[in-house]
Amino acid sequence: MAVTLRPARASDAEELFAWRNDLYLVSRSSTGRGVSWEEHAAWLIRTLADSDRCLLVIAVDGREGGAVRFDRRAPGEAVISVYLLGPLTGRGAGVDAIRQGCLYLQEAWGPTAVIAHVRDDNEPGRRAFAKAGFRPIAQDAGCPAGHSTFRRESRP
Repeated sequence: MAVTLRPARASDAEELFAWRNDLYLVSRSSTGRGVSWEEHAAWLIRTLADSDRCLLVIAVDGREGGAVRFDRRAPGEAVISVYLLGPLTGRGAGVDAIRQGCLYLQEAWGPTAVIAHVRDDNEPGRRAFAKAGFRPIAQDAGCPAGHSTFRRESRP
């Protein structure tokens, strides 16, 4: 299984929109809701222009079907959000995408600790972040209710 990442582009808008509203992903998301095209288009424009945000498209064996996003929240610290379409899960692709995303971020932003907020009922997600080198820490102020906080220290 080969997992690759590439920076998102404006031309990815329709695919990203479809993935964001995929029923499998919506049911597992923190918000539990889909988004309108207008919401999505405005979000993507802001995201691609924001130097404190990094959005990468994930492909598994050449099939694109997910994204990993980093939001810088302080110097040397970012929050990760990641998803994969259902057919691409269950084979370790998420773990590889998280690891590769963190390495990409280190190259782009320099040493950066990464924080993950994972739903308490998302056991596969909790295992994926643990396998990718994240450790549970005390809840931080940005962690939504019903989620746990994990942290991966920056790698020099």
